Amino acid sequence: MKQYRISLYKGANQLAQELAVLAAKSNGGEYISLPELKGIVEGQKRLYPLSNEGVQCEIIGESVLHLDKPVSGEELPCTVLVIEEVEVMELEEQIEFNGYGAMAD
Repeated sequence: MKQYRISLYKGANQLAQELAVLAAKSNGGEYISLPELKGIVEGQKRLYPLSNEGVQCEIIGESVLHLDKPVSGEELPCTVLVIEEVEVMELEEQIEFNGYGAMAD
C-alpha cells in the first residue's frame, strides 16, 4: 500500500499547507497522485500570481514532489514542502494479548 510522507518546513505558505492537507487526506482516503498535486500548484499560480510569485514545484523521479518558494532573509528559494510517496507494508492484525503488552502463546 502506498502513502505519502509529508514534510512541511519553515516559511510554508497557504498553498504548501493546503497541499499537505490534500496529501494527508489521500492517505487512507481518495488517492490524489503527485502529478495531480502539481497541477493544483500550477492552477493556483495562475489564479493568484502575486501570492505565489516565485513558487516552483517539481516532481523528482516518480515519487517525490518538492515545493520551493522565496523566503524572507534567504537569497535563494527554499524548500517549504516535500511529499514523498512511500510503500507501507501492512501487518496482520493480532487480536489476542496476554494483558502485559505481549501476545499470548
